[in-house]
Amino acid sequence: MFDEFESGFEKENTLNALKISLIYILFGVLWIFFSDKLLHMIEFRDPATYQFLELLRGWFFVLVTGVILFFLVLNYYRRIFNLKKKHLGERNLWVSGFEKINDTVFILDEDLNVLLCNKPAIERYGYSIDEIKNLN
Repeated sequence: MFDEFESGFEKENTLNALKISLIYILFGVLWIFFSDKLLHMIEFRDPATYQFLELLRGWFFVLVTGVILFFLVLNYYRRIFNLKKKHLGERNLWVSGFEKINDTVFILDEDLNVLLCNKPAIERYGYSIDEIKNLN
């Protein structure tokens, strides 16, 4: 179950990284093409003016792409934060339900090591959680 979730999450991460990269590449290619066309349409008598405008064009590109990347990454991190918040809410709901069970409950891993137990298990056997986890 968790492997499917993890592979889905990894796939989504890869797609988001690809999306950010493709947006950057597309913007960069379009910027270079159209800004070159625009600069070549203007006739400059002074080469220093042309060089200065080339410099401004580069600075503007870095500034704009930095802002675009900032908002793309910010959006991505907001989505991760909201997923974590949702997951923690579901986990807290599960834990509170787990603690309300009156029967003795142990949660074990595939090697039968105790990962978690509820309060009735502690009271019934007289061990602390750490002692129960280290019984193996």
